[in-house]
This record gives sequence, C-alpha cells and structure tokens, in this order.
Amino acid sequence: MRTLNDKLRDADPMRSDGGMDEADAERIRRAMVAATPQAPQRHWLNSLVFAGGLAVALALIVGRWPTTPAAPVGPAAPQALETSSGETPQRRQLQFATPGGTRVIWVFDSKFEMR
Repeated sequence: MRTLNDKLRDADPMRSDGGMDEADAERIRRAMVAATPQAPQRHWLNSLVFAGGLAVALALIVGRWPTTPAAPVGPAAPQALETSSGETPQRRQLQFATPGGTRVIWVFDSKFEMR
C-alpha cells in the first residue's frame, strides 16, 4: 500500500528537474551583488553611541544610589501614662522606618478592652 508521502513524491514536478547549472547560478549571484548599494561601514559610530548611552545610564544610576542606609529604629522604651484612677498601665510602642522614609508606629496598650 502506498502512503501519502509516496504519492506526493511521485506527483512532485521538480523531482526530475536537475536544478540550475552552476554557471547560471553564479551569474545571477553576481548580478544581485552588483545591484546592491554599498553603504559605508559605520560600526565604530554605532559602538561609540552605545558606549555613550551606557555611560549616561550608569551615571544616572550611581547618582541616585543612596549613600547612607536608613538608620534602623528599634522598639521604644515603655511609657507609663497616668490615668484618672491613679494606676499606670503599661503602654509599649513598636516603631520602624522604611528606606523610603515612611515611619510606622504601633502602640500596644495592656489595658485595652473592647466594649
């Protein structure tokens, strides 16, 4: 039984064609190369522009780089607050700052009651 590949190979019109001879192929190649406009080679200019752009990008990155890291802020000492009844509940704070300058402060109250 013949497969589809066998049928396609038998029906191929270029199967028996020997192709173009070497002299014709060389003649066509020379005509195509002669018709192509020759542009001046500017590889060094492209490299120079790329290097300049890279230098500017690096200068901008280094210029914006933070020189000193943000000082870490640890937990604060507990603060005693006087109340009307005379007792002093413990109140603690947790503080920290982000590198962008945002400060976060949590206050923990030991006498907190939800009503």
